[in-house]
Amino acid sequence: MKRTQRTRQGILLFYTRDSGGKHETTPGEYVRTAIARAEKEGLAFTGTPKVIEEMMRNGASQRGDIFLDFDVKGNLLSRPGLDGLFQRIQFDRNVSHVFIPRRDRLARPDHAVEGMQLEIRLRTLGVTLIFMDRVIPPLNLGSRDSIGDIIVSLVDYDQAGKDLRVLAEKSLFAQLMLAKAGFSTGGRAPYGFRRWLAKIDGQLVREVLDSERVRMAGHHVVWIPVAEDHPEMLTIRRILESLEVMPASRLAALLTAEGSAAAGFRTFAQGQRPSAYYQRCLERHDDHNQVDWPRITNVALDVLRQKLLSPRANEKLKARLQELAMQEKTVDLSAAEAAKKRSELRQVEQDRTKVERNMAMANSSDQYQAMAKIFDELTCPHA
Repeated sequence: MKRTQRTRQGILLFYTRDSGGKHETTPGEYVRTAIARAEKEGLAFTGTPKVIEEMMRNGASQRGDIFLDFDVKGNLLSRPGLDGLFQRIQFDRNVSHVFIPRRDRLARPDHAVEGMQLEIRLRTLGVTLIFMDRVIPPLNLGSRDSIGDIIVSLVDYDQAGKDLRVLAEKSLFAQLMLAKAGFSTGGRAPYGFRRWLAKIDGQLVREVLDSERVRMAGHHVVWIPVAEDHPEMLTIRRILESLEVMPASRLAALLTAEGSAAAGFRTFAQGQRPSAYYQRCLERHDDHNQVDWPRITNVALDVLRQKLLSPRANEKLKARLQELAMQEKTVDLSAAEAAKKRSELRQVEQDRTKVERNMAMANSSDQYQAMAKIFDELTCPHA
C-alpha cells in the first residue's frame, strides 16, 4: 500500500514543557504567538490560551492541537506530552508544522546530542519545526544539514543542559535558604502542626489547607503548632509525659487499645524505619506492639525540630555552638601543648640520667669536666 504524502500546508501542532510547574502565565503567551504564526503561514490551529490553562490545572498532556508537559524535567526524553506529539504526527498526515517556543522547551538534555536526536526524529517525520527565533525545514531522505546548522543546534542544546544544572543548584540553594529561615520546604505538616502562609518577616497571614498549593510573592509556608487545647496537642503532651514513666511499647499498646492515636499518627510519619528495639519486638511477635511506636516517639523530635527551625532559636543555637567550639578548641590546644611538654621533660630526664652515669665512669679530669658541662645544660631548663 502506497504511503500517503504529508501535506505541506496543513495543521500546526503546539508543544511546550515546564520543569518546575511555576510559569502559569507563560504557556498562554506562547499559544498566542503560535496562533499569530498559524495565521501568517495559513495553517490550521485550534489551540487557545484558555485550553492550555485548563490543561495545566487538570494535569492534561494533550488536548486538540496542544501538547504539554507541565512540571516535567527537560532531561527526560520520554514524556506524556512529547510521546503524544510523536504519535499524532506519525498517524496524521495532515500535520505539517510543529510550533515549539524554544529549543530548551523541547529538551534540556544531559548530553547535547540527545536534544539534537529528538529534533532530527521530528524532522524525519516530514514536519517543519517553528521556533520563535528560527524555522527548521523537514529532513528529507538523503538530505543533510549544513555544518553551521549542526554546530548551532549542538551549542543550543549544550547550553540548555548547562542551564538545567544551574537551575537545579538555584533550586537547592533556595530550599536551604527557606530551611535556614524556618520556613517549610514542602510536604505535609507533621502531627500536631498546621501549614500557615507567612510573610518573609514571619507575620502569619492565614492557614493553608492540607492539599492547597499557594504561590505568592514575598510569602512562604511555615509549620505552626495547633492550639494548646487541640486534641492533637493534648495527645502529644500525654505521650511526652507518659514516656518518662513507661516504655514506649507499653504506651503504644495503651493508645492502640484506646483507639486515640492510630488515626492521627497514620498521617504523621509514613515510611519511618523501625528502631532496633522495635524490630526485635516484631521478631518476637509481640502481640502488644500493634502501633509503630517510633511514630509516637518521633513526635518529641518534631516538636524540637520546629523549635530549632525558628529564626530566633536558630541564631541562639548557632551562637552557642560557636561558643562551645571555641572552648573545645582551646581545651584541645592546651592538652596538646601539655602533652608535648611532658614528652620533652621525660627525654631530658633520661638524658640527664645517662650523663650522671657517664660522669661516674669518667677516666680523667677533662672527661669529667666535659660531662659536667652537658649535665648543667640539661639541668638549667628546670632550675
